[in-house]
Amino acid sequence: MNTCHEKIRSVLRLAVILKDKATPDKSVKDEVFLKAYGIKNMPIRHSTGYFLFIDLPEGKYKLTAGGKLYEQQDFLIDTESVDPREPFVELFIEQKEIKFTHSKNSR
Repeated sequence: MNTCHEKIRSVLRLAVILKDKATPDKSVKDEVFLKAYGIKNMPIRHSTGYFLFIDLPEGKYKLTAGGKLYEQQDFLIDTESVDPREPFVELFIEQKEIKFTHSKNSR
């Protein structure tokens, strides 16, 4: 009986964490998104908040980040500028401006 054991190897090419521009020491995990354009496989969302890109070919990619409390923003990532041994990238996103409405009749 011939059996073929083929090893499948995946490579973490890019790990993106979203951070609040106003408080850059904290990562943003809740109710945020990261869209990637020109990529066949969408990123995997890890419990740490990182968006993981597996087997991503080298190149330049447009990423759009945002969320319920954050403005939608575009970023350009060039994987050639990312160290393959430590493919971690921090993207800083801005909070949405909160607008309060005031009614004359609310006293």
